[in-house]
Amino acid sequence: MNRPANQDLRFEYIQALCQAIETFTGNAEAQDPNAFKYRGVNLKFAVERFLYLSFVDDEQLYDLFCQDQQGNPPEIVKFNQKLEKELALYLCGESVAQNRLEVRQKISLLAPLRHLKKWAKSWARFLLRQLNPTTELEPVQATVLIWVDHPKFVRYMRPITDALPVSYAYLLLRKPERREIKPFLVEQEMPFVDLAELNVSSKGKPPKGALASFRSFVTLCDRLIASLKQLNPQSLVVVEGNHPPDEVINQVGKQLSIPTVCLQQGWSPIVHNGFRNMSYTKMLVWGEGFAELLQPYNPNQRFVATGSHIVNTERFAGELSEALPRRGISFFLQSPRKLGSQSSWEELLKLINYTAIEFREVPILVREHPSYPLPEQERNDLLNAENVQLVPPGSYSLAEILNASCLAVTIFSTTILESIAAGVFPLIFNVTSMPSYYPDVAATGAAVEVKSIDEAMPVIRSVLTDVEYCQKVQTAATQFKAKYFYQDSQKPVEHIVKEITELCDRQGKSKLAN
Repeated sequence: MNRPANQDLRFEYIQALCQAIETFTGNAEAQDPNAFKYRGVNLKFAVERFLYLSFVDDEQLYDLFCQDQQGNPPEIVKFNQKLEKELALYLCGESVAQNRLEVRQKISLLAPLRHLKKWAKSWARFLLRQLNPTTELEPVQATVLIWVDHPKFVRYMRPITDALPVSYAYLLLRKPERREIKPFLVEQEMPFVDLAELNVSSKGKPPKGALASFRSFVTLCDRLIASLKQLNPQSLVVVEGNHPPDEVINQVGKQLSIPTVCLQQGWSPIVHNGFRNMSYTKMLVWGEGFAELLQPYNPNQRFVATGSHIVNTERFAGELSEALPRRGISFFLQSPRKLGSQSSWEELLKLINYTAIEFREVPILVREHPSYPLPEQERNDLLNAENVQLVPPGSYSLAEILNASCLAVTIFSTTILESIAAGVFPLIFNVTSMPSYYPDVAATGAAVEVKSIDEAMPVIRSVLTDVEYCQKVQTAATQFKAKYFYQDSQKPVEHIVKEITELCDRQGKSKLAN
C-alpha cells in the first residue's frame, strides 16, 4: 500500500536498516566464514554497530527508503560511498534495481597532499621511536580499565569509581576522547592512560576482503592487543555497550582472557544493532525486566540485575529539589535525529510553550540533551516565559530534577522509565512513527502515551488537579518499578562494585594459578 509522501517513516526505516545490516554481514560470512576475523578477534558485531551509527541518520538512504515504501523508487541514485549503495540494495530489496544505484566518482586535487601528510606523520613516528626507544611509559597499575567516549559517562561512573576498592583508570583510545574527556579527567584529577602515549606497535597485516572497508577497527584491534598485554588489567568496563569500540574491547578481552563488564546507562525503545549480539562477561542491568527484553536479541549474554545508581528513589537533597518539592513539570529534550525528526522536535517545543502559558504558576524545567544543546534562537524563545528554567545536565543531576517534578514529559527518552523509578508521573509524547514506546509502559497503566499536543494538554491538567487520576497511575507504576528496577536493602552502587570486584578477584586467582 502506498504511503503519503510526507509521512514520517523513521521507525520503519530503522527497523529495515537493522535487518539490512545483518543481511550485509551475513552474506559476507556466507562467502567467507572468516570475513570479519582478525588475529583471532571477531569484529563482525563491531562492524554492525558502526554501520548502524553511520547510516541511521543518512538522509539519502532514508529518502530512498521512503520513496520505495511509497511505490515510487527513483530512476537513478548517486551515493558518496560503496557501503551506502550496498545497504540500499538490502534496504529496499528487489524493488530497487542494481543499475539504478551509482557511486559518485571522487576527484580531489588535495588527495595527493593528504597521502603525503599521512606518509610524513608515519615516518616521523617511526624515526622518533628509533631515536628515543626508551620513552615507553611505565604501565599504569590499574586493576580495572574503563572506556567511555563522553564526559557524561565519566560523571555516570563517578559514584562507582569512588567506591571501587581496587585501582582503576580510564582508557583513552581515539582523538575525540583525548579532545573532550582528557581535559575533564585532568581537571577532576582522575587517573587515565592514553594509548597515544604508550609505545606500542602494530604487528598485524593489512586487512583483506570484507574488513578492508573497516581498517580503523583493525588498527584499534592491534593497539588494544599490544596495550592490554602491557597494562595487564584484571577487568575491563564499558558503559552502554552499543558503540563499536565497546565490542572491539570485548572481543580483544576474550582473546586475552580479560573479563569485560558492561553497565546499562540508558534504554533504546528500538533494540537496534548496537544492542544485539552482546557477549560481555556480565551485562549489569537495572532490573530483570530489561534482561527479559534484551535476552531474545542476545542469547549469549549473561545479565545481572543490580539496580540503577543514578535514579535515587529516596529523597534527594539538592537546591532545586528543596526549592521545588514535587511542583515542577520537567521536559526532557532529545535530538531531532535517529527516531526523532525536525517535526517531532518542533512539536515538543510547542508543547513546552503552551504548558508554560497555561500554567504560569508552575515551574517548567527544560533539560537539554547532552549531545544536542538548544540552538540559541529556540533557547531565547523558551526563556521568554518567566516560569521556564533550563536545567542542563552539567549543572543538575537527573535525580535532583525528578525530585523537583510531579510530571516528566519526553518523546522516547530513557527518562520515561527513570521517572517511574523516582515516583514521577511519566507522559510519553510519542509524535513519531513508532506505534508505541517499547516496553509498552502505557499498556500497563504505569504511564500515559499521547500522539499530539491536543491529547497531551488534558493529561497535564489532570496531573496538576486530579489526585485520584495520579494515584491510579502510581499504583500501576509501583508494580512496573518492582520488575524493571532491582531493589533491596543494599544500594545499587554496592551491587555494581561487587560484580566488578568479583571478576577481578577471580582473574587474579587465575593468574596466580597459571
